[in-house]
Amino acid sequence: MEAGPPLKRKIFRWALGVGREVSRRQQQRQPIPLGLALRRRIAQTLVFSKLHAALGGRLRLAGSGGAPLPRDIAEFFHAAGILLLEGYGLTETCPILTSNRADNFKFGSVGLPVPGVELRIAPDGEILARGPNVATRGYFRMPEATLAAF
Repeated sequence: MEAGPPLKRKIFRWALGVGREVSRRQQQRQPIPLGLALRRRIAQTLVFSKLHAALGGRLRLAGSGGAPLPRDIAEFFHAAGILLLEGYGLTETCPILTSNRADNFKFGSVGLPVPGVELRIAPDGEILARGPNVATRGYFRMPEATLAAF
């Protein structure tokens, strides 16, 4: 965008500022004033509709996992009207332990445990998980060690 004409750059920066203000208010669960909502609609029409079209036209929510999602990326997409929800899990947890939710999210966080999952942090920092989605049922033929581990 920095290589575009000055007017386009100015409109893009304005739209991004409007989107960021809407995003900030949504993260803090504050109402969106009418004037800001109208500016957001204009920003959507002038700028963000092109991004939405490039992504298929209907994307409003997407999940992210496998590696930390840079906060500035999450904030940019949310300002553009696409909420990226980060989560955490492993192959052995089929595949999710925690996730942000559309009604309760925090950028830079992997969210809260999903229903049915219990988490604990061991003294050495290891994440211990228990739940119906965890593939392992414990140590083979070692029920005492399994109980002690969680």
